[in-house]
Amino acid sequence: MKHVPLQARADEMAIKKIATWLIRAASRDGLTHKKILDSPLNQESLPREWNSVYSAAQLTELVCGCAKQLPDGDREIALTALNQLSSVTGATLVARFKSLSANDQAGIPVAGRRPTHWRRTGRLWSHIRPELAQRIHQELKRRIRTGWTEGTFAGADPDGQGIQPFIVDRLEVTYFFNQHRVFTHSLTERWLIAELSNAEGQPSVDHYDVRARYTDASNSEIAHETEILPILNCRRGATKVGQDGWLMTEMYFPEPLQDGEDVFFASLVRSEGEGPALPLVYIQVTSHGIVNLQMRLQFHPNATPRACWVYRGGQEPDRESAPSADEHDRWRKPTSLGYVEHVAQNCTPGFYYAVGWTWD
Repeated sequence: MKHVPLQARADEMAIKKIATWLIRAASRDGLTHKKILDSPLNQESLPREWNSVYSAAQLTELVCGCAKQLPDGDREIALTALNQLSSVTGATLVARFKSLSANDQAGIPVAGRRPTHWRRTGRLWSHIRPELAQRIHQELKRRIRTGWTEGTFAGADPDGQGIQPFIVDRLEVTYFFNQHRVFTHSLTERWLIAELSNAEGQPSVDHYDVRARYTDASNSEIAHETEILPILNCRRGATKVGQDGWLMTEMYFPEPLQDGEDVFFASLVRSEGEGPALPLVYIQVTSHGIVNLQMRLQFHPNATPRACWVYRGGQEPDRESAPSADEHDRWRKPTSLGYVEHVAQNCTPGFYYAVGWTWD
């Protein structure tokens, strides 16, 4: 009988557990914070000082990073299964595989993979899982060995701006449009918790960077006047104008926050646009995660969109991409008074959460 070293046997069992968990992770709406916190990855593998939201964000980034390292074709199937591929949508695993297959039939197959029927894609996923599980196990062991201080995968850093040292316990933002379909202002309320456990040499944090777009649909350099103003429990600091169409203003708290301390503040983005608004608003998660997100849009009752939809993805959403007619979970119908809302939980760092619409 061939002798198998104890460590090799333990690694084999761990990989099998992860591969089995990947079946559940890909079920229904795909990978979520709850599923990953209930996974074998979250068993004595993370620093004790990390809270659940930060732990889930780190483990989600690990799983997605390993999936992105798979060969062409396999990578897209794995990300589709986990609902982490922005170009493929669906509330169930089968719906996502059908969407991926539809892309193939439309003449845009992924490099390295022949167009396939969605059932064959499902069979391929069953063969990919053990390889993905092995990569996840190896990467998890490496991070545990280095104390989670050496490199996470690229991609979790939104727009290269750096992750802000907060967990957003709650974020509520309301956008307002006038009778001419022009965006006039938005009000954002934030409930923050300082997350400094992984921020070496940073004993406290005294401000939050608020961002706003200042370009319009025609992509002119500065389309209209845009201003970020303090409203509740904050004061304005320095403002930077980026070359990529972003305005950033520092909002200072009443007092600096130590690790784990919380604060509430509200800010206003005011715009003096003249033309119809770009038919998309979105939040990109620039913190360690958003526990509860609520996006509200108030259109003028006489200038209400014909249709609205919601989006969640790892890349900037295509402003013209409405979901298919059968994706009922993504469509939103404005009320008779022009109100629309989108609610999400456990929002992933770097991801986009958006509401798009079509004017008449």
